[in-house]
Amino acid sequence: MFKTTTQEIRQLLQADRVAIFSFNDDWSGNFVAESFAKGWTPLVGVEPAIADTYLQQTQGGRYLNNQTFTANDIYQAGLTNCHITLLEQFQAKAFATAPTGEGTEFLIEIPSGN
Repeated sequence: MFKTTTQEIRQLLQADRVAIFSFNDDWSGNFVAESFAKGWTPLVGVEPAIADTYLQQTQGGRYLNNQTFTANDIYQAGLTNCHITLLEQFQAKAFATAPTGEGTEFLIEIPSGN
């Protein structure tokens, strides 16, 4: 179901990548499904669990309130250094997140135009 969902959303939004991230109780987590354009590095199966120190320190930050977030440029979005470092590892230059309220979120990487 997650694989089909990511494929359909990526196609609809013409995004480079759509991924579903599942949080653990300590706000670390893993990507559980994704659809991505040719040339992108897979995120599913990355071990160990991905830890975002900001989310761990704030016990979920904006995700606790089911807030979405969009950044047209990760370097101009006012993100913490730990977020930028993670997003660079994910090859993201611009993105949108949408919490599902079920302990998961969608990560949508928007075409960079390059």
